Amino acid sequence: ETCTATVVFDPNTENEKRESFTVPKGDVVYFYWEGDYDKVYKNEALTEMISSTHTNLTADEDVTVYLVKKAK
Repeated sequence: ETCTATVVFDPNTENEKRESFTVPKGDVVYFYWEGDYDKVYKNEALTEMISSTHTNLTADEDVTVYLVKKAK
């Protein structure tokens, strides 16, 4: 059985981009990024911050993270 892990870059903007990966259900998904993104959230409303550089989530179901760029 599998789940989908999705990364949303620049959520709720005209530059929003999504990348999805299929992972085995129950696996730990490790998200790590470099560059202009400094915050990651676990909800589309961007109210539940997870981390600022990386995070681990267990794929017991489909998981999505939302990456937000550093303020200029």
